[in-house]
Amino acid sequence: MRRYAKVMLTLTGLVLLVVMIHTGLDIQARDNAYLVFTEHADESLLQRLEESRIPYVIDEAGNFDDQSQG
Repeated sequence: MRRYAKVMLTLTGLVLLVVMIHTGLDIQARDNAYLVFTEHADESLLQRLEESRIPYVIDEAGNFDDQSQG
């Protein structure tokens, strides 16, 4: 019975390690992604984003990209 408990504990630890690594990689991928949420940026929208401290980018095509989500 003791050996079974050690094997199960080791397997549980490995599974948790794999899940943690996968989650970390997923977060990293989202940090590099943009979400286009409007094609027409006006002054009030820019002001609200800046007041809320939400990072944004206006790309070459004029699309307004939110950097906080992916």
